[in-house]
Amino acid sequence: MPDPDQALAATFVQSRGSFRTQLAGGLGGPVGAAIGTVGLRPNPLPPAAIGYLGVFEDDVVLFRGKRGMTKYKTTNEVILSFPRTDVASATVRGGVVTVILTVSFTDGATWEFEVARVAAGQARRVAELLTLP
Repeated sequence: MPDPDQALAATFVQSRGSFRTQLAGGLGGPVGAAIGTVGLRPNPLPPAAIGYLGVFEDDVVLFRGKRGMTKYKTTNEVILSFPRTDVASATVRGGVVTVILTVSFTDGATWEFEVARVAAGQARRVAELLTLP
């Protein structure tokens, strides 16, 4: 089992729209939460779940993360793992509160994750390593 601390680069991620859903849910209850999920693409994390996306020498591993009292924490529980060669591209683009890490695969699938703005540098490093041959 890979050790999250041994990743070449890693960052905490949430499903795209998680922050918006949490905010909308707080503001408008079930209706606001439903509005927050419009237009999203499925990815391996359920809404509002925390993941830790790690890039290793040959693989990419998504670990389950958890919320601590003041920060996110990693676990050794692997949600999924795949070879780095399955990744076609990875990009990071800005947002107001979060940045968006997009991972596109050679089979045409795309995942979009939210990353806290304070961890944008980590997300950029992950994207950089994923795009190296």
